[in-house]
Amino acid sequence: MNALNTLARVVGALTLCALLVGAGLFACCLRPATSLIAQATSNYDDSPYSQEALVGLATLTRDYTVDGGERTAMLDTIAQAASDASPALKGAADKQTALASLGERYTLTDDALDHLDDVNRVIGATRIAFVVIGIACVAALAHVLVRCGKKSLSGVLMASGAAVIAVFALLALWVMIDFNEFFAAFHSLFFSAGTWTFSYDSLLICMYPPDFWISMGAVWLVTTLAGCLICLIIGRLLRKRSAA
Repeated sequence: MNALNTLARVVGALTLCALLVGAGLFACCLRPATSLIAQATSNYDDSPYSQEALVGLATLTRDYTVDGGERTAMLDTIAQAASDASPALKGAADKQTALASLGERYTLTDDALDHLDDVNRVIGATRIAFVVIGIACVAALAHVLVRCGKKSLSGVLMASGAAVIAVFALLALWVMIDFNEFFAAFHSLFFSAGTWTFSYDSLLICMYPPDFWISMGAVWLVTTLAGCLICLIIGRLLRKRSAA
């Protein structure tokens, strides 16, 4: 029984850490987060599109990537926006062909679309993983509460919150020292080399420039830290009650 209790505490702590990190990730995936951050960071200076158009396309691309969608429908919307930005497209009989000829500044190329599809697969797999992790976490924490008591549960909550804060502090330091290296290392965990790099003035990068991802990182950090603080507070309260 002692071994089972120890296992429950370890599983509870590890899965709770994962859920705290995941909470920040899924906050970044929310539609309002993309729209608001794109409004503040879109690089319309290097793009043929206006700021308003870039924000709209960034939100559209987020919907395709996160929620899944029809590629043709998205490209048709981009073609419509491009026809407003480029006189050469307005009279074109086949806007998609004309748009493709203008290149990555005006549209999402096959390489960009393939990358978005890769991201969609990662997000889909992450969703499934976190459902499983969430079930395991609830089961483990329930076991700790029932079999080990409030004091043990408080220890798991506080240890998880403190551990994630420590890891995120180190990651934040890395980002401040060298954001590009961190960004490359993060992408290398999920994507093959060369599949996620694009020109600075491409549509994809103008929608989502480095400042966009730095801001998304801040959303992730704040959301996860908020979850950690909740764990620390609840853990502290449980410890006080168990001692009473």
